[in-house]
Amino acid sequence: MSVINEETSKGAVVDSQLGKRKVDSEGSPVAGSRMDVSKTYAGIPVLLQKVIDENNTAAWAEIVERIDYIYANLDHSLGGLDRETGFASKVKSQIQDGKKLLFKPNLVNPTAIDAGTHGEGLGAPICTDWSLIAALMRWFHDRLDIHYHQMALGEASTAVLGLTISLRLASGKDIATEALFEGKSEDFYGGWGFFFVRKYLSERHPSSHEDDPMRGYEDSVAGRFFPPGKAGNRLMVYDLNKLDEDTSRGRTVAVPEGDNYKEITLHKVIVGGEPGDSNDLKDYPGCILINVPKMKIHAQDLLTNATKNLGIGLYPTQAPCDPAVVI
Repeated sequence: MSVINEETSKGAVVDSQLGKRKVDSEGSPVAGSRMDVSKTYAGIPVLLQKVIDENNTAAWAEIVERIDYIYANLDHSLGGLDRETGFASKVKSQIQDGKKLLFKPNLVNPTAIDAGTHGEGLGAPICTDWSLIAALMRWFHDRLDIHYHQMALGEASTAVLGLTISLRLASGKDIATEALFEGKSEDFYGGWGFFFVRKYLSERHPSSHEDDPMRGYEDSVAGRFFPPGKAGNRLMVYDLNKLDEDTSRGRTVAVPEGDNYKEITLHKVIVGGEPGDSNDLKDYPGCILINVPKMKIHAQDLLTNATKNLGIGLYPTQAPCDPAVVI
């Protein structure tokens, strides 16, 4: 298709492979940036293996260069989207009201880093790449002046509990599910890679900034939980499955026009506290959900996309049951 730029007016006619067509100006706005895949996250698992096993500084420098490239291109697409929609001011307004900017990647099988080899794990092709999350978080931090402790990452992975139990047995270490999302727990490496998101962000924000993206990592390793309103200066990772440990963390909400379900219980990190309960709303102010799916072929859904990532992976797979109910 012919190049579309900021000066192209809505409804203008352009030449495309389907002939002359009007520029689409209906529906949700879409912004994009075409990147050279060889300069993005392709090859990062091999480089990261060198970082972990050899403390290879040159390999880490190349990873940083690749994330910088993603960040620069995100600035083109998100900057254009903001000029069209003004979404940045709306996000900043809600942040000022106390909401957290919550990033929701697709981590259905969070094994991007193989626990044995430290190379590419089986989950790498099906998970949102951690390098993309690093670039996204930096963009919101640098361009919208949102502190890292005003952000969080959450996932209700269907496989994380089973994987964590397996790794505990294999390693003899008490690994928390949040630590599996981090990809590093003391001297153990394996899982997704949010620790390296933190590492990149800590190296790429000005030393004058007081917010530290590494704060919250030790809590992940220990499996400690803080409601968003009590997280302080931490960049938290939330396992959104964990409603069985404390039922007060969940809230049941209606499913409008639901056929199979009329209501569903979700983590308050997502949906906020109980309406009318000022203390609960202070602990759980709600979130601005940033959906970061993985486009891939899927055995059940045929194609995963933004909608699927807000279904599977958002509602909990661990939930309390009434002991009085006999199955």
